[in-house]
Amino acid sequence: MNVKNLAQGDFVIAGGYVAWSLDQNGVHPFLGIPVAFAVMWVVGWITYKLVIKRVIERDLFTSLLSIFGLAVTMAQILNLIFGSDTQSIDLGYETLRFGPNTFVDVPMSKLIGVTVALLLALDVIAS
Repeated sequence: MNVKNLAQGDFVIAGGYVAWSLDQNGVHPFLGIPVAFAVMWVVGWITYKLVIKRVIERDLFTSLLSIFGLAVTMAQILNLIFGSDTQSIDLGYETLRFGPNTFVDVPMSKLIGVTVALLLALDVIAS
């Protein structure tokens, strides 16, 4: 599409905040993921219609500038809504302890995330 998405990280963070907000309102994090996906799909579609569609045919500088502006705007809106403190979701799972004196603690949520990422990466490589 000739558009470099400099706001991709901001979209990911916004999806995380959607899932976090749902968790704060009593929705289990695993149920919040599909909802966050759907919400961010709608946000992405609206962004495409309002911003990206207008800069696809323009030169690279114009598209970079508009997407960079979108990234800064999204970051500041998220900062205003959720604050600058780090937020996290507690899945309620135990940590995996390695070693006799527990020299390494691995939260199960991190282990699940790494496993899913590894499976997806292997699927992409195999395709």
